Amino acid sequence: LKDVDKDVYLKQVEGAKGFLRGNIASVEKKLKKEMREASKRMEFEVALEKKKQIGAIEHLKEKQKVDLLKSFDQDVIVKVENEEKSLVIVLKIKKEIIAEKKEYRFNYVDPELIAEFVKMYYSQNSVPKEIILEEKFFGDESNVIAKYLTKLRGGLVKIIIPQRGEKLALIRLAIRNAK
Repeated sequence: LKDVDKDVYLKQVEGAKGFLRGNIASVEKKLKKEMREASKRMEFEVALEKKKQIGAIEHLKEKQKVDLLKSFDQDVIVKVENEEKSLVIVLKIKKEIIAEKKEYRFNYVDPELIAEFVKMYYSQNSVPKEIILEEKFFGDESNVIAKYLTKLRGGLVKIIIPQRGEKLALIRLAIRNAK
């Protein structure tokens, strides 16, 4: 460890404050300038350190873009059955966090239970931007229900039946929670 001049330290603290406030562009611009200056002075270790810091900022900016794409509400709905009973699980996801789990028990088994459940449930609850289901509705019912939910929400609603990826993992999580 080496001693840091008080003025240099205060500048670093101000830079960190600006970065945390979201002033990323100015911090990145400053680092690029410092990297070029260090290269001109042939201080290649310093230039490399600045380049690594710029790379870390770029990585954070990419992650923020991905997170912004997912900053909407989702519901995951699954059905688990035995011979004579059904259990429907609703996981409410708010900005990538499971905010709530609801269970609904039915003393019967019906292949159209999810379609009927979705219609009833969202007539009394807020409709998210995306609804993730483990199974498709019968026939053209999916389009009819999506239009109904879009009208209730006042904005587009996507009904997704995932085949792979994060959304399928959410389905599997909901099923595990049901058992």
